[in-house]
Amino acid sequence: MDLSPQSQLNRLDKRVTRGEAEAIGPTLGEFYGQFHGLIGLRGLWYPGIQDSGGVIPDLTLLNNNLGYNGNPTLALHNNYVPYEDYDGTGDFHSVADNATLDILGTETTIAAASRGLTLGGWFWADASAPIAGLMSKWSNAAAGQSYALRYTGSNRLQFLVGDGVNSFTVTSGAASFPNADWVFCVGRYTPSTVIDVFTNGTKVSFSTAIPAALVNSTQQLEIGRLNAVNLQELDGRWAVAFLCAALIPDTQLTYLFNRSRIFFGV
Repeated sequence: MDLSPQSQLNRLDKRVTRGEAEAIGPTLGEFYGQFHGLIGLRGLWYPGIQDSGGVIPDLTLLNNNLGYNGNPTLALHNNYVPYEDYDGTGDFHSVADNATLDILGTETTIAAASRGLTLGGWFWADASAPIAGLMSKWSNAAAGQSYALRYTGSNRLQFLVGDGVNSFTVTSGAASFPNADWVFCVGRYTPSTVIDVFTNGTKVSFSTAIPAALVNSTQQLEIGRLNAVNLQELDGRWAVAFLCAALIPDTQLTYLFNRSRIFFGV
C-alpha cells in the first residue's frame, strides 16, 4: 500500500466525498423505492411509466392500472421527477371499481392495530386553481362516498370519508397548500377514532363521530378529479400517488416526506 502523504490525502478525499454523497441523499432509487414497502399497499403509481395510450401501470401488480382521460401530458420536474400535468378541463386518470379498492378499514387480513386507510402523494395546484379532487372514490350520492383527497381552492387540503349515510371531513391549516408549489398530501382514516390530513408533514385531525367502517361504493378511483358537483377537476400536477388498506404511522409519513422533498424543492 502506498503510504505517501499524497496517497493518504487522496484516500481521505475519496472518503469525504463518499460521505457527503451519502449524507446529501436520497437517490432517485430511494425516492421511488421507499413507497413500495408501505403496509397494505393497494395501488402505487408513478407517471413516468405509461403505455402508448397514456395508461399508467399500478406498480403493486394488483392491476389497478390508471386509464387516460382527456389530454393530460407527461413532463419532467427539475430534470429528475416525471409528473402528469392536467389543465382542469377533462383531464384525469381512473381505474374501475374492484375489490382491492373497496377499503373499509375493517380488513381482517391486516393486524387490528394497523387497520384503516391511508392515501396520498406529491401534488401541485396551478396558480388560482379552483376546488379539485386529487385522489377520490366519491360521488354526489352518499352511497358512493368512500374516500377522497381534495384541494379546497383556497390553499388548503381536505380529506373526506363516508359510511354510506354521512360524510366526514378534516381540513388542513390556512395557507398549507400554496399554489404553484409541490405539496406532500396525505389523508388517513382510523376506524371509530379519527381522520387526519397531512400537508408537508403537518397534521390536522378530526375525531367527532368517526364511523367504524367506510362504505363499499361502486365508484371508480380517480386521480385529478372528484366526481361530484361540477366535476371538480385538477388544474395542476402529480408525481406519485399511493393507496393503502392500512394505517401508515406518523413517523413513516414524516420519513417519506423528508426523504423525497429534496426533489421538489420543498
